[in-house]
Amino acid sequence: MRKQGHGTRLMDRIEDEAKARRCEQFVLETHDFQAPEFYRKRGFILSGTVDAYPRGHQRFTFVKHVAAQKPPDGN
Repeated sequence: MRKQGHGTRLMDRIEDEAKARRCEQFVLETHDFQAPEFYRKRGFILSGTVDAYPRGHQRFTFVKHVAAQKPPDGN
């Protein structure tokens, strides 16, 4: 299912909702076999790595700061 735009559309909606809720950051965890480059391309910054978890792979923690949008009423 990769390279069909599903992940991009999903992440766009997630980010839009987070901005509407005035969230300040995203924190996500993924593994080296789960397309970490996808997150890097979307502006996520690697903040931590666990080696050999699972054995033979790495687990990554990514962070992305987002600019919150003000709601229409200005609150």
